[in-house]
Amino acid sequence: MGKPEGDGGAISFRFRYRFEGKHTWLNLKSTTLVSARKERDACQTLLKTGVDPNLERALEKERQGAAQLAEQAELAKQQALISVANLFERWVDADLQKRKDLAEIRRMFEKNILPILGGLVVADVRKGHITEVTDKLKQRGVNHLARNLLKLMRQMFRFAVDLDIIEFDPTASLSVTKTTTKPTERDRILSEDEIRLLKAKMPDAHFMQSTECAI
Repeated sequence: MGKPEGDGGAISFRFRYRFEGKHTWLNLKSTTLVSARKERDACQTLLKTGVDPNLERALEKERQGAAQLAEQAELAKQQALISVANLFERWVDADLQKRKDLAEIRRMFEKNILPILGGLVVADVRKGHITEVTDKLKQRGVNHLARNLLKLMRQMFRFAVDLDIIEFDPTASLSVTKTTTKPTERDRILSEDEIRLLKAKMPDAHFMQSTECAI
């Protein structure tokens, strides 16, 4: 080990060694004599195994750089993952601002969808998650709402596909009719009492605002 070099109070150590017939120097990282001796001993161990300490230091620097890049890439990947709640807000901002029923759509999502799917990463959503939402609505007897929300979820996830957030739409293979049951349509003339009752019951039916206006 070479003599320590001082510059304005700073101390550095160098290790002189012979490798493949040539003498060379390695600037040690240590700043104390005790740690410098330990570092020298480690270098001598490398030399005994046929490894050049200077080359090993360069390789270690490359390994650390690769590890940092991998860590940064993983961090960027995690940051790129967005939740269903985040996706909903992006979809609202991009596509729904001009819809007159936006407030109603937001209310329906916040009440029926986001409590179940909101915390999931969009890429992790599967068909079973979607049917969990529609099944709960069917159990409440609001099949019409289930149909509307399935259609809206399909629009949102197709928006995510268009943005390359996900590769496949988890609602793609779900039939609106089979998933939420086919609506029964027939002609019916309501009496005045039934019309008044319909008006009173509509808020509990969770119709879209456009549907309520039509009725």
